[in-house]
Amino acid sequence: MVSLKGIFNTDANYPGIQIKVELSVIQKYLSLIETGVSSVCNKYLREEESKIDGLEYSEFSHIYQIAEDEIPRLIRTPYIVTIYTLFENSVTQLLNYAQERECKSLGLKDINGKSLQSKFNKYMAHIVLYEFEFNNNE
Repeated sequence: MVSLKGIFNTDANYPGIQIKVELSVIQKYLSLIETGVSSVCNKYLREEESKIDGLEYSEFSHIYQIAEDEIPRLIRTPYIVTIYTLFENSVTQLLNYAQERECKSLGLKDINGKSLQSKFNKYMAHIVLYEFEFNNNE
């Protein structure tokens, strides 16, 4: 059988390719979200402005606050959860792969930490001995 090891310098279990695809898809999706947010806000304003003929500004000023703050927040919030979940899943996959490659008996699930970030950092520093650390800025 012909070996592809010289052509493709990675093994089939490496999760980075799948992670790259997921990140590319979410990046494209997020760029489309902004178009959707703008469209929903503009539609809301058009509908509400058609109802305010003859009213004082103080009686309808809240619609602008809703369109500028509330609607975008409601639409964007679930994507923050999605991005965080994608991050957590990607790093977990990479560290599980590292455990396998480095032949370590302790897995990520065996490590305790105050936060997910500290758990990742402890595992990288003390188990697989990687010189990488997530900091609060990241």
